[in-house]
Amino acid sequence: MSDGFDVDDLLWASRYNQLEELQEMLAAHAFQVNVNGQDERGSTALHMASANGHVEAMKLLLAAGASVDLCNAEGNSPLHWACSNGKGEAVRLLMEHKAEPSKLNAFERTPVDDALDAGHRPCVDIIKAFAENNEDDEVDDVDEANAEEVHPTSMEDDDAGGAVR
Repeated sequence: MSDGFDVDDLLWASRYNQLEELQEMLAAHAFQVNVNGQDERGSTALHMASANGHVEAMKLLLAAGASVDLCNAEGNSPLHWACSNGKGEAVRLLMEHKAEPSKLNAFERTPVDDALDAGHRPCVDIIKAFAENNEDDEVDDVDEANAEEVHPTSMEDDDAGGAVR
């Protein structure tokens, strides 16, 4: 990898789980790459890794100081994207790093709303478990009936598949 990389290189490596390149950018060039750098839509490397369930890439980014709640132009946090795509392990890691599950995007939707609409109930269960353990009642208002009606055939965690976003 050359010394002339930019935020697009960081986002690409995170999106496609290119761990070696990501490590090189974050370690050897720590002061040349903004780990919270955003693309033209305001998305960060953590958005890309979270949307695709690339937990190891997420760990590298978080260790390098990536902001867990930085939102893109539509107000979506990495947690919104992980929930929308059913990336349960990504949701778990973001919650471990104190992601805000009640954060509203530009459409006044929380990550929980996105998970429910996409039929990713396991993501909601992970968030609720963290909320219960932290006595956070902001997530307790999950509509249980709606969760069963939304995409009943896709209630399993979908941590497989190609890169999204």
